[in-house]
Amino acid sequence: MLITLELFMLIRIDCFTGRSLATKRDLYRLIVEKLHDFSIPSDHIKIILTGSTLENGETGWVSDV
Repeated sequence: MLITLELFMLIRIDCFTGRSLATKRDLYRLIVEKLHDFSIPSDHIKIILTGSTLENGETGWVSDV
């Protein structure tokens, strides 16, 4: 139950398809673990991952991060 609203975290990740379910789960777990360091409980985190094909993506921008 969400008790302290200011501790709610919504994370949206846009990426290209092709990652395995295990990889996505590892990413979710790591994010939740890191946010726990900031006292944000796991039930206060919502992660939305949207995958799109390379053909539908922007090809003119590449992140170095």
